[in-house]
Amino acid sequence: MKLFPRLALAASLATAAPLAASAQQTQVFTNDERHYQEGLELLDRGKYGAAQQAFQRYLDLTARRQGELAPGRAADAEYYTALTSLYLLRPDAESRILAFAAAHPAHPKAAQAYFELGKFYFEKKDYARAIENLQKVGPDNLTDEQRAESEFKLGYAYFAQKEFDKAKLQFDRNKQGQHEYRYASAYYAGYLAYRAGDTQSARQDLALAAQNDAYRPV
Repeated sequence: MKLFPRLALAASLATAAPLAASAQQTQVFTNDERHYQEGLELLDRGKYGAAQQAFQRYLDLTARRQGELAPGRAADAEYYTALTSLYLLRPDAESRILAFAAAHPAHPKAAQAYFELGKFYFEKKDYARAIENLQKVGPDNLTDEQRAESEFKLGYAYFAQKEFDKAKLQFDRNKQGQHEYRYASAYYAGYLAYRAGDTQSARQDLALAAQNDAYRPV
């Protein structure tokens, strides 16, 4: 009878050991996750340098456990480290964005990577490189707002490069939506229609553009 308590104790210890290991592993994941969530919060607040550091800490801590991570989470962190490089105007920003898109071509954020890089060059008025990246954007992986912005900026970049036929295709598609770029797209579509001798379409497009004060005739 004296053996029973000892056997029970051994069984209890055997059961407790995996539970303790599981709890310890959960704690490790929770600590790692804290860095990821911190990165998102800092990114949302425009603290790009601190956000990049948080995402990099997450990647460094989880690099040894790739098979145990939530699917896509490490790739998301890679994307955000590349994106913050772009926002911080780091010399390696473009190479990091392109490396991410090449390594994860099917990832939803690959489209956003090209979109962000295209916007970056658009703002710098480097329209050739804006086109190079914006035309790679998979619109299905963008929000409606991002899709409208991407279409308009691609159209304007074509327009600036005097690729008028390609520009008009973008403007004609973009003017159909209900978003902030609609009237600008209608204006440029109207200009291009007038330039091509299609006065009827030009009048229709310019009438739509005139619904916005910025494009109303003075």
